[in-house]
Amino acid sequence: MNGIKNVELYISNVLVESLKNYGSIKWHKNSNHSFYIKFRDVRLGSIRIANHRGRDRYHYTYEIFKSDKDIERKIDDIVNAVIDKSQRIYNFDPEKYIVFDIKERKYKEVNGFREYKEAILNKRQ
Repeated sequence: MNGIKNVELYISNVLVESLKNYGSIKWHKNSNHSFYIKFRDVRLGSIRIANHRGRDRYHYTYEIFKSDKDIERKIDDIVNAVIDKSQRIYNFDPEKYIVFDIKERKYKEVNGFREYKEAILNKRQ
C-alpha cells in the first residue's frame, strides 16, 4: 500500500469492483475518510473501511482499517466471506433490492434504489 495517497479510497474501490457481481454499492464517504459499502441484498451485510474504530451501534459485518497488517489478505477474506454468504442465501439475486421490513419483521424486495435507500435510512430512526 506504500505510495497510495488515500488507502481507504483504494480499498473501497477494490472491494466494490471485486464484489460488483454480488450487488455492491458504494454507499457513503464521510469527512474523516471512512468509506461504506452496502449490498442490494442487506442480508450480505455492510463493509466499513476506515482509519479508526467505528460506532458499535451500527453493527458493521466487515471492517477493514488502513493500519491493518496484510490488507490484501484482509480484502480477500472479506470478498470470500461475502461470496460464501451469498451462496447460503435462499434465492439470492444480486439484481434485486432486498431490505428488512421492521414492521413485518421479514426481508422483502423493494422497487429500486430509491425505496431501498428510504428503507435503510428509516431503519436508523
